[in-house]
Amino acid sequence: MRIRLPDILFFLLAGAFCLAAYYGVQELSPSGVCMDSDLQNYTQILARQLDPSAFEADPVASDFAFFPGVPNLLTILAGWLAMDSGAVAGIFRAGALTIWLYLAGFFLLGHWLFKSRGLAVMLTVLMSVTVYWGFGTFWGATHADPVPRVLYAGLCFPLWIWIGCEAVRKAWLRPCLLFLIGCSIGVHSVSAIACAAMFLMAFLLSPGKRTCSRNLLHTLLCALAFLAAALPLLKLLAGGTPHRRLPRRLLCSKRSGRPWEPETGQRLGTRLAERCSTMQLASLSCLPASSALPQPGYSAAVCQNRQERSFPCCRDSFSDWRACCSCVLRKCIWPRA
Repeated sequence: MRIRLPDILFFLLAGAFCLAAYYGVQELSPSGVCMDSDLQNYTQILARQLDPSAFEADPVASDFAFFPGVPNLLTILAGWLAMDSGAVAGIFRAGALTIWLYLAGFFLLGHWLFKSRGLAVMLTVLMSVTVYWGFGTFWGATHADPVPRVLYAGLCFPLWIWIGCEAVRKAWLRPCLLFLIGCSIGVHSVSAIACAAMFLMAFLLSPGKRTCSRNLLHTLLCALAFLAAALPLLKLLAGGTPHRRLPRRLLCSKRSGRPWEPETGQRLGTRLAERCSTMQLASLSCLPASSALPQPGYSAAVCQNRQERSFPCCRDSFSDWRACCSCVLRKCIWPRA
């Protein structure tokens, strides 16, 4: 694929968008006060690395190094980009770069898949729309603060799709792909493990002209290639020293300072149904439900009211997602004349 003037123009426009996002988020979240919870953890870890003397009196600062997934590529980039501006500025700058890599990665993937710049732009826009799933997980790059999984999705996932498509016809590429996925543990470990499982299953189910036993051995070789790269990095990320036991008084004081109380006395199945009902509705109705999705800091009642406004036909059956799905199908998708 040759890079031409329209491609350069797209990259420049994406850069301008990311630059505007960087300056805008500094106004919306001064000093990082509105950061995502994971990003707050990464920022405090980076802040201690940049200025250890500021955390000398912090009793939990010595445990920062054992936070799961640290170090990762996002925090390393943030440390490089922080310069003399502090950890928050470094994280925001790394986030802007993450969004640009996300847009550029999916644009190049779409260009290769469809051989059309217009379709590549459409794919990039669609993949950038933020969609929330349960427990705060999301896909996309245009709404929440970029976190390591967003960097993985933009930097690695389009590359894995390209190599994976080629590996369907060229079997020698399969172990190479799994080895590269193992090396990407340092970008985002959970995403790397999920990608490895996805491609291993795809290769296992596409034997081509090989016999079943030979294909099984080849897939096992791919798994070993992934483990050879991933295990040393996972050991590095896991750390070699266990967490020390913190004083009970400190833990109680931190717990009492929370603005909310933990939800107890409810079965796990009930909580899962409540958290996942919005996504189940959206998958059936294909309606924009971003305004109804649970956001950090909102109570269950507020989330319920927001969902009822987005799906007014579910007001009477909100507690039962199956009945609500049926209601959406009857009144929102195939309304009777």
